[in-house]
Amino acid sequence: MFACIVTASAVGCFVSPYPGFALFAAGVQIATSIKMGNVWRKFVILGLGQLQSTRGAGLFTIIPILHRVIAVIDGRIRTTAFSAGQTLTKDTVPVNVDAIICWHVHDSDRAALTITDYR
Repeated sequence: MFACIVTASAVGCFVSPYPGFALFAAGVQIATSIKMGNVWRKFVILGLGQLQSTRGAGLFTIIPILHRVIAVIDGRIRTTAFSAGQTLTKDTVPVNVDAIICWHVHDSDRAALTITDYR
C-alpha cells in the first residue's frame, strides 16, 4: 500500500502523471480494503445491499465498491444503569430503586439488520 503510493508519486513526477494516478488509486484501494477485527468485535458486511457475511477476529479484506461494513457490534458484556424511581413498600415506607442490566449481543446479524437501535 505505502509502496504503491510512493511509486505513484515517483512515476507521476518523473515519467507521466497517468500511470502515477493509476498506482495511487491502487494504493488507496488496497488501503481501504484491509480491515482488522478484535476478538470482541463483529463486523456485519453488506454486499450489494444484501447480507454478505459477519467477520470476527483477524485480518480480512473487502471490496470497497461492492461491500460495505454497516455495523461493528461489540460482543462484550455491557451494563446499562437506570433509575426506576421512588416506590412505596407494603408498610408505606418510601424506597429508592436503582438497577443495572447486564447484557450482550448473541446474534450480531439480527442486531444490525432487524433492530433499529439495539442499545
